[in-house]
Amino acid sequence: AGRDAGRDAGRGGRDAGDRTAGNANTTPYCHAHADNACVTPDCPLNHNPRTPCKHWRKGACLQGDKCRYPHASHEKGADAVITRIPSHWQRGKGENQTLVAVAPGSEEYRQGLALFHATIGRSVTIDLLQRNQNPGLWGFFAAKRAQIQVANGGDANEKQLFHGAKAQSAQQSVLTDGFDHRVSNSGSVGNGVYFATSASYSDSGYAISNADGTKEMLICKVVLGSGVQGSAGLKRPPPKDPNVPHGKLHNSVFGGTQMHVVFDNTQAYPEYLVKYH
Repeated sequence: AGRDAGRDAGRGGRDAGDRTAGNANTTPYCHAHADNACVTPDCPLNHNPRTPCKHWRKGACLQGDKCRYPHASHEKGADAVITRIPSHWQRGKGENQTLVAVAPGSEEYRQGLALFHATIGRSVTIDLLQRNQNPGLWGFFAAKRAQIQVANGGDANEKQLFHGAKAQSAQQSVLTDGFDHRVSNSGSVGNGVYFATSASYSDSGYAISNADGTKEMLICKVVLGSGVQGSAGLKRPPPKDPNVPHGKLHNSVFGGTQMHVVFDNTQAYPEYLVKYH
């Protein structure tokens, strides 16, 4: 009888907890709790096991804005970080990375290429603009963007920047697995991943040159956060307070007005691949 009462009490407690959490459908679900791994004291997120997003994969929801389940992340204190894939992405592509052609004349086509045309510095013809749909990679980027936004008073300082990969193999690796500062060469403002503020800079020697005369470069979303002038040999951004070397760091460095460098791979997302001549 004691054991039965204990079981009944346990069920009652769980049911009551489920009902309480279920009534707050707008409360973000704590995915850290899914494997009994939530270590946040007095966690404000929903621990109801009946309401997590069933479509959650690799940190991004494949249902996009249509998903009716709550999402959340404990990424370094940035609670309730939404990492749903962008609503304009083409559905039905699954979790794997894929390139989707952007329709010429569409608003996305115009906006995606506006800065490219404004900064390329010469007359070019666009052969193809492709959107890089990579749900897993997007999830990491979106979480990092939210974290930096919180750390910098609400301003993530996101920019559209350009990157030339020089080789097809390196470019495909970036599109699939993201940027990797570990294989970057030492540069004038640090040993990180470099991005150009103008398409002409990437076009001048970093864009891929194909045998048919066309060229390719990546148009990227990059979260810069707090930045400072870089210098050769840097392996991470300098501290915000030079007198506190182990204190809070800047998020990126820059080299004049031409380039920005990040040392965290998740701060950049290769959004478009443009092919032109």
